[in-house]
Amino acid sequence: MEALELYELSQQDFHELEILLGEKPEYAKKKDSNERSLLHWASLAGRDQLVKLLLTMNPALLSERDDTNASPLILAALGGRLDVMKILVDNGADISDKNWNGHSSLQYACSKGFKDIVEYLLDKGADVNVRDDRNDTCLHRLASTGRTDIMEMLIKSPQRIDLDGQNAEGDTPLHLACQEKNLDCVALLVESGASVHILNKAKKSPLDYCSLQLRREILEKLNLAETPASS
Repeated sequence: MEALELYELSQQDFHELEILLGEKPEYAKKKDSNERSLLHWASLAGRDQLVKLLLTMNPALLSERDDTNASPLILAALGGRLDVMKILVDNGADISDKNWNGHSSLQYACSKGFKDIVEYLLDKGADVNVRDDRNDTCLHRLASTGRTDIMEMLIKSPQRIDLDGQNAEGDTPLHLACQEKNLDCVALLVESGASVHILNKAKKSPLDYCSLQLRREILEKLNLAETPASS
């Protein structure tokens, strides 16, 4: 039986799976065609009882990776499963784990808007400046999606956050907030000290992506004189 088949059995009859794993404990390490283990599936789906059973049987399952290099913790974050994440972390899961694209649990939680998970990971010391393979930070993701509430949590965290970090295109979070017209994010970033002058690889500043009205409002807030848009 593959991992997904075992997971489906757990949905139908958990006690039967428990008996099967007791008779054949090696089944706990079975994987499917995507290299996902039973713990991966249980974590993604938020099956805390199954997660506890598997970790009791074999704590080493925490380090299992699927074909994207995602750990069970990363999948729990992707699925918004805070209770499972707490179990995994309490058993030794590393909150700094990344998949092959450089995505961490905190980055997924920010992208998906799971505020409770972001708060939990920050309390556990997750790096607010973590970057993926495109050099995007959590602020880049939040600026794109417009989640000002979570952005404010990161900015107010005890860690010193990089407001002006540039991604592979040279965009700062403020560039993206202006491009996506997420005005609340624009306001928060500017008020927090983000630079309006940094140029991306297209030689554009954040202001070049703003409407004339928003551009004036930002410059007035910063007490700066109007300057021509970059060409």
